[in-house]
Amino acid sequence: MDLTTGKHLSYQYMKTEEYIAIGTLISVISGSLALVIKQLEQSRCTNIKCCGLACDRTPPPLDPENPKP
Repeated sequence: MDLTTGKHLSYQYMKTEEYIAIGTLISVISGSLALVIKQLEQSRCTNIKCCGLACDRTPPPLDPENPKP
């Protein structure tokens, strides 16, 4: 207990831990979303259905100098 304010010190640390947890959660979600978007961009599929969304697209042509397996 802090003698000057009469408040528990753990209350102050709890706010800091919550900010760290929220920041970590946001980082994990945004990183996962970026990986999904990257995979969709590199996909050669013409019809993509994911999470209730559907997309018909024309993939970019393959680069003859740098073929991918």
